Amino acid sequence: MEAALEQRPLIEGSATEVDSTARPPAESGNAPAPAEQTAVTANQSAALPAMKEVMSQPAVKRAMPAIVALLSLLVVLIFWSIMTSTPFRSVSDGFESADVQLAFEALKSANYDVRINKSTGRLEVPENDFQASRIFLASQGIPRAAADGGMGSLAEGSSMTTSQFMEQVKYNNAIEVELARTITEIGTIETARVHLAAPKQSVFVRDRQPAKASVIVKPYRGRVVDPAQVLSIVHLVSASVPYLATQDVTVVDHYGNLLTGSNADKDGTPALNNARFEAERETELAERIRELLIPALGGGNVRTVVNLEMDFTQRETTREQYLDFEP
Repeated sequence: MEAALEQRPLIEGSATEVDSTARPPAESGNAPAPAEQTAVTANQSAALPAMKEVMSQPAVKRAMPAIVALLSLLVVLIFWSIMTSTPFRSVSDGFESADVQLAFEALKSANYDVRINKSTGRLEVPENDFQASRIFLASQGIPRAAADGGMGSLAEGSSMTTSQFMEQVKYNNAIEVELARTITEIGTIETARVHLAAPKQSVFVRDRQPAKASVIVKPYRGRVVDPAQVLSIVHLVSASVPYLATQDVTVVDHYGNLLTGSNADKDGTPALNNARFEAERETELAERIRELLIPALGGGNVRTVVNLEMDFTQRETTREQYLDFEP
């Protein structure tokens, strides 16, 4: 027994020496040692019987048809979703940031399925609704800063055979478009349109005819164009067109109410006063409705919009009444 105990360390030491001497030196580079390759091969060969053993179990065999059916169904669903997905198309190509915001709000209010492309920042709608959405945006005057028209259109379609009359017409049209864009920069004005009547001027001063201009503006809902803004529009148009005096510029709103003229007083024309009164009443009624609904629904759940139409027609009646006096 003692002899066996004494021989054990000798045997272990000799085994250690054999292992250290039998191990070949590592080759230069990243090439794996033969012992490591042997270990990887042994692990792979050991994994195959384990997988076969798992697959040969009765429970796995019974569940195999269900697993195959689920995988097949998943593949079919993925393929069907790809084939039936609705392609989207951009409707805001060339829009400025302000126009993109206006277009998004307009399409949302009209219940269009609009989304924002995260990579490009453009507005996209289903391809089936592309034409309808473009027509809808055009009816809303969007985009405001359209690329067509303006001074940039003077170089389009010009040739050596273009008559002087056509050049003058194109020039006047470009001036009209640029003035309309400038007027819409005023915060209360949603859309504007300018018409110029600029006759060809004679070389003789006494034969020159003054130019005339008419401007139609549409303010935002609940907003009015005050007299100061009307005056600024008049001077802006007058300063942009040669031989155009301020008294020859006419400004009207989208209802046909005259915003300029000799009947204007220091507080503005009757049309301006009526529009201002309507806007004040709309704001007052909207605030009253909010105060009535907020306690019941909550502040974030109430949005009130009041569209008030008032009849300012004035009528004058004369009535004669005779009283019978007893003698």
